[in-house]
Amino acid sequence: MHYHYFTLEQRANLEKILRSEIHDPRALNRAIDHLHTPQYGVCRQCGGDIPYIRLSERPLAQTCGRCP
Repeated sequence: MHYHYFTLEQRANLEKILRSEIHDPRALNRAIDHLHTPQYGVCRQCGGDIPYIRLSERPLAQTCGRCP
């Protein structure tokens, strides 16, 4: 379910949040590039989906919230 898990509207909202929180242009470009990869929204610990609600609160989250 990775990558297609988020709607275009959700991705646009996450990009808007990133733009409001990250002020360094290079860091912002890296974050937006990552947003549009299949790895975005995938937990680095267990490989499961990171819930949209978690990403909307912490768009740079690397884990699902259940993993440390």
